[in-house]
Amino acid sequence: MSDSTDGDAIPAPEGPANLIETDYEIGQNNVQLLGLDIHNPVFAVSGLSVVAFVIITMAFQNTIGPVFTGMRDFLTSTFDWFFLLAGNIFVLVCLGLIVSPLGKVRIGGRDATPDYGYAGWFAMLFAAGMGIGLMFYGVSEPISHYSTSFGGVTLENGVRTDWAPLGGAEGDAAAGEGMWRNCRSCHAIVADDGTVIQRGGRTGPNLYGLPGRAPASVEGFRYSDGLHQLAASEGGEVWTEELFAEYVADPTGFLRAHLGDNSVRSPMSYRLASGAEDMWAYLVSVSPEAAPAE
Repeated sequence: MSDSTDGDAIPAPEGPANLIETDYEIGQNNVQLLGLDIHNPVFAVSGLSVVAFVIITMAFQNTIGPVFTGMRDFLTSTFDWFFLLAGNIFVLVCLGLIVSPLGKVRIGGRDATPDYGYAGWFAMLFAAGMGIGLMFYGVSEPISHYSTSFGGVTLENGVRTDWAPLGGAEGDAAAGEGMWRNCRSCHAIVADDGTVIQRGGRTGPNLYGLPGRAPASVEGFRYSDGLHQLAASEGGEVWTEELFAEYVADPTGFLRAHLGDNSVRSPMSYRLASGAEDMWAYLVSVSPEAAPAE
């Protein structure tokens, strides 16, 4: 290994060191593509993995969506203590490095000098944080307000959380029918005479006649303990639009709030943040009590 210090060579380390003789040259496996210097094996494997992941996710949204939602809910509810503890430990480790002798080690060697002063670093950190916030939320927030303003009434734990609904509380059955693709992986709508109104999965109960029906009342379906407890504790409560909107917005939170038990969980991982009134209107339109169209 050469001890030269020109721009292309690896500089010799300061102090005693055991140097390893090697013929490896930095960037020897790289390829030039569109003016970029790319490490071929690493870029090819990681790039193809990302593309395959995106294509599979987009192709099977209805199947993979509930899986990702369930994973997120499981991780955030089970390992929330770990995230908080890890953040505190990282901060304490950084503070320990500052006050310990290791904090005086100069990266780059004894004679290295920083490219920027404290004022420059703080200015860059501040600009980066403000820039991310302004660029992202400057676009995201107005669009979120606009889109949710047409979502109608949204309930969480019995409290309205919608933002100035321009669409009002009246649901759109046609819009609800269009949203059925989010439900078909678990639910179907089949009339009592066997007529299939909407095909779907069987992990969730048949939603035919849900409006006005008591919770956990579909014969032959195996409900979770939480829904059985809900049916027993509500004292004759039936599914109304308000109760339905509250449940689909946060199924587990709904059960915990109504049962007063933070250990209960709902098997339904999908959350319908908005549009519950549209889905309800569609379920009403296909229920046996629905008025015939004129």
